[in-house]
Amino acid sequence: MQILDILGGDPTRWWPAQELSTAIGVAGHRAIRGLLREMCHDGEIVKLKESASIPASYRLAPTPTPASAPTEETAMSG
Repeated sequence: MQILDILGGDPTRWWPAQELSTAIGVAGHRAIRGLLREMCHDGEIVKLKESASIPASYRLAPTPTPASAPTEETAMSG
């Protein structure tokens, strides 16, 4: 998906919806708002809510690291 590729290019950057729509060649950010909302709901991206002077922005959701996943060392020993 193009949006995930763009956000993955710099995972720490917050992207305004207008810049994302321009980057994927969609005229107007309102056309992708539903998709962005769905991606937030699915946990793929996170949203920084807009304030009076800053538009809502998006970036990749942090990848959770399972606390109980065995490491290679513990999986091999036994």
